[in-house]
Amino acid sequence: VGDSNHDGDLQYIVNRTVEIWLNATYPKIETRVFKKFMEHYTHNDHTFILTHGKDRKDMKFGFPLHINDKTEIKIGDYIRVNRLQGFVHFIKGDLHQSSNEYGKGFRYRNAMSLVGATDYTAINYGSFYAGFDIDEFDEYGALIDTKLFFRHHFNN
Repeated sequence: VGDSNHDGDLQYIVNRTVEIWLNATYPKIETRVFKKFMEHYTHNDHTFILTHGKDRKDMKFGFPLHINDKTEIKIGDYIRVNRLQGFVHFIKGDLHQSSNEYGKGFRYRNAMSLVGATDYTAINYGSFYAGFDIDEFDEYGALIDTKLFFRHHFNN
């Protein structure tokens, strides 16, 4: 996902490099690298809105860990303007924590960080596990939500 508050254009270059390598090495893997702060794609009757959670220049505060009225309105506007249908999943990762909540017409998911808490996130938001969240479809089309943890200690 592009346009985050971390790496700017370098982030896009690195993501595209990884995408090219993955596509060449594993041709059956489908990849998408987004340039915008928030974009979406659809798989069957599920639409996934992906964002880092905070852009690089306009947002004073990113999307929160828990849904509030203001967040629900922003996501609802995106869904309405883009005419999204089916099961809508809003997924972000800027807070490096895993959680699932449900708003009006969408799932609100925070994804873990592969590296866990950095000094900045530990000081400002607390410590948490390193790992990643997986959304996977079974043979019947049901969505399975899985988590994989890399270590069992907190950063200090």
